[in-house]
Amino acid sequence: MQAFVILLSGGIFCMSSWIGINNGLQRLSKMVGWGAFLLPLVVLLVGPTEFITNNVINAVGLTTQNFLQMSLFTDPLGDGAFTRNWTVFYWLWWISYTPGVAMFVTRVSRGRKIKEVIWGLLLGSTGRLLVFLRGDGKLRHAPVRQRRD
Repeated sequence: MQAFVILLSGGIFCMSSWIGINNGLQRLSKMVGWGAFLLPLVVLLVGPTEFITNNVINAVGLTTQNFLQMSLFTDPLGDGAFTRNWTVFYWLWWISYTPGVAMFVTRVSRGRKIKEVIWGLLLGSTGRLLVFLRGDGKLRHAPVRQRRD
């Protein structure tokens, strides 16, 4: 199955490249963009809808309730190595992506106001993370928990 998926995606990419960058890859990127919006919707409608919505609402509530505590945690009673190392890694990871993301955003956001771009980045990325990490992430734990129970 994995080989089939790899061959299929490679074949689709080769075909779209052969058609041409302006036509093939543009069409492919639009299909992938629509798929990114439709896949979570299909999973929500076809999958365990109540389980997904309950967990998303619960996760948003817990994050809202404990946001300050989680964001300011420095592990004062432990050795604090994980917290320090993770913070340094996280910041360096995002700093290394800054030039590429900045170039991409400036090309995509041509003709828009800075305020619109900032709000779009903040709300768009937060919304997508909410859908994928909260909804899909909790859904992946459901079969494991059912086997354990």
